[in-house]
Amino acid sequence: MCVVCNKINTYINKMIICLFSIYRIIINKIIRGESSSKEIIVIITGHIGDSLLFLDCMQALREYYSSKDGYHIRFIANKSNIELYQKYGGYELDEYMLLDTWNREQAIKFSSFYKLYRYLSMYKPEKIIALQSLWEGVCLLVSLKSNESYYLKKEQKCRESKIIYKILKLSCSNIVFWKNGEMAFSAQKRLLHKIGMTDYKSRIGRLSGVRSLDKGIKFIIGESADYCVVVPGAQDKARRWEVEKFTKIISYILCTYNLSVILSGAEDEEKIGKVIKSHFNEEKRVINLIGKTSFDVLFSIISESKFVFGNDTGTIHIAASLGIPSLCLMTYKDKGFHPYVLDIVRSDDYVPRGIWAKQTPYCADCLIASSMQRHKIVCKNMHCVDDIFDGKPFNCLSEIRVEDVKKEINLLAKEIGLQIF
Repeated sequence: MCVVCNKINTYINKMIICLFSIYRIIINKIIRGESSSKEIIVIITGHIGDSLLFLDCMQALREYYSSKDGYHIRFIANKSNIELYQKYGGYELDEYMLLDTWNREQAIKFSSFYKLYRYLSMYKPEKIIALQSLWEGVCLLVSLKSNESYYLKKEQKCRESKIIYKILKLSCSNIVFWKNGEMAFSAQKRLLHKIGMTDYKSRIGRLSGVRSLDKGIKFIIGESADYCVVVPGAQDKARRWEVEKFTKIISYILCTYNLSVILSGAEDEEKIGKVIKSHFNEEKRVINLIGKTSFDVLFSIISESKFVFGNDTGTIHIAASLGIPSLCLMTYKDKGFHPYVLDIVRSDDYVPRGIWAKQTPYCADCLIASSMQRHKIVCKNMHCVDDIFDGKPFNCLSEIRVEDVKKEINLLAKEIGLQIF
């Protein structure tokens, strides 16, 4: 199917789902009555980083709505989030159901959406909780009739966000705003307090059940070799620090510490791995695994690493959830995911350490992403916008110096007891 046909198909299915949701909102308002079921539905269709940061909240929800008291929690999410909670959450939810929102080559069909709606509506949920979901998740939230519905909405100024808010206002009984510049843990805590869990205190959620490295990976790395993980990619290309700077940092790590370096990332970042590896063809201590690891393998690799260093991606949150030290290259664009703001920090927690450019730019806290349409962007720093659409990183990310990163690595190495090579 051609690209144009795909876009038309996506648009048609999207419109049908939205119109159906509005129809259900009207019907739900006409047909009154409360459910006496003990059914809780949780919807998360965003990035895996969102789910990692919500990990402890989900455990708190499971304890609050205990199966011993007759409650059932049904988790609706995209494939990666389901795999994360099902395998590594450390607690049992009653059902995991797929609402995959990431495959844009083939639009989500209304028939699939309707089938999921019909199935969930049979349970007559008491509460529906949705966390900063994409439009399919929002449409599912407003279509289902429940006693109470809760939505954590990030404050954004884009057109789609305004449409979502208008739809939510028609049906959702409790909208909790995730303020621009507010850390995710703080916003999520307010959501749980709104639900009635007023004793909840934020902390890093822990992944459990991660396996040890298998023999194949150990053979590649070296049986007794210590290593760090470097993540040079990011889903938003504008969040990627320059490759040549990563190369200099890797050279420094190899020369300074008795460590191997494992390159990690997604399949669409394989080119970055090849470019970096080409600078170290004769160096066996640089191992390029970008695009070559499953969730299981990635978690195992991170769990046995000395530290993780990279761009602002979900991998940094994985490290925190596994109790592994990490260094994260940060923009001033959005403080929603760093620095961590926590009520409880355990003795074995390693809170990710952010690295920012020395000078705060006048355009800090912008909401720009490279996926936006160029002509729709209004920003204080249009020079930065031009650079992003030329394939360059955010200016505030590019301004982070190699020497400053070296200093942060040295501080972390001293903290965790790494010896100089």
